[in-house]
Order: sequence, then structure tokens, then C-alpha cells
Amino acid sequence: MPIQNFFVSTAAGIKGKKSSIFNANGTWVAPTVDTYNGYAEVLLVGGGGGGGRSSSNYASAAGGGGGGVIQRVINIPAGTSVAVSIGGGGGGGGSHGAGGNAGTGSSFGGYLSVTGGGGGSGSGFEGGYAGKPGGGGGGSGAMAGYWSHVGAHPIPSPAGSGSFGFGGGGGSGNNSYHLTASSSAGSTGGGSIQDRNPTANTGAGGSGGWWDTNGGSGASGLCIVTWYE
Repeated sequence: MPIQNFFVSTAAGIKGKKSSIFNANGTWVAPTVDTYNGYAEVLLVGGGGGGGRSSSNYASAAGGGGGGVIQRVINIPAGTSVAVSIGGGGGGGGSHGAGGNAGTGSSFGGYLSVTGGGGGSGSGFEGGYAGKPGGGGGGSGAMAGYWSHVGAHPIPSPAGSGSFGFGGGGGSGNNSYHLTASSSAGSTGGGSIQDRNPTANTGAGGSGGWWDTNGGSGASGLCIVTWYE
């Protein structure tokens, strides 16, 4: 339910929309002014998972899953202090066949929490799992990118796009020498091997690497608190 539905009229009148953005751990304190109506809208994003590193010169690794994303309107009494914890992104696989590390979760006091995204596989076709709840994007599957004279090129599924512009999964890697294209990343995802690491504080997954390239690291999470006073 949008926060606009919780407007109230007071003698002092409604002032403007305000917000606090947390890129790191901190504390949000609910206002004590008369025009604060006791409700805040919170967008919370977990850390994205890292991409894997391939075990073979003929295949790319999977991208990491996006961190969980959730948005809620919460009743928070005036003057309440709420601890905000921001999850970190998981590191990418750093050796042949190594999967990426999972991202860590984020929380807004005892009101909301989300998990981090899973790390991408270094072999096979399994992308990182999406963070839960809230629909962070899942990482794309690894590409078994064989030389053209060997046979068909299995095409990995694209990464999930996440929610509210955050938590996209990382794409699988590619290697121009073998002429294999990477699968597309989700919204704000890590993309191809040329751009492995996603934008910070988006909860996106890192992209998968090739046999000679490490997987990308996942992005850290975020918390945005919006209210009116």
C-alpha cells in the first residue's frame, strides 16, 4: 500500500516528503514533530551473490543471484530508534570451478528483513538463487560454450530482473576467443565478463567468469526510508 494513503491533516499542515538512504549500517529515528503520522515506507535490499569461475576453457560460469527486495509501509511510533543493517555482496569465485559466495541479508530493526542472493555455480548450468522474500533476480545459468565445430551452443537462460530496480541477477560470462555470447543480466545485474561487478548498493549479482577470469562480486544492499512531516 503506498504511503500516500496514510496522509493526515493537522493544524500545522502537511510538510514535504522526506527520505533517508542507508548505504551502510546506521540508525533511523522516527520524527517527533506533529505532522509525522506514524507511518514510514521502507525499501530494503539484501546483498547480491558473487559469480562463479569456470572449470573449463569451453564454458562460462553462472552469475550470482540478486539480493532479496521488499517494500512495505510500516507503523512506527514517533521517537522510535530503528537499527538498520545493510548486507554485503558476495565475492566472486577465484579459482577454477569455484562458485561465488552468497551475499548477506539486510534488516530494518525487527520490522523487515531480506536474505542475500546465492553465489553462481562454477560448473554446470545453475545460476545463483534469488534472495527471499521480495523477488531478487536469480543469476543466469553457466554457458557450456563449445567451439563452433564441436556442435551446438547451449544457451543459458537470462538472469532475473529483481524488483523496484534492485536485486537483478548477474549474467553468465563470455569469451570472445570462443565466440560465445554471455547471457543477459537482470536489471542492475553484473552483465558480461567485460563488466563483472555491478553498481554498488543495488543488491545485484556479479557476473560469471571464464576459466581464466574470476567471477564478479555481488553488490551490497540498501535501505531507503520515506515519510512525511
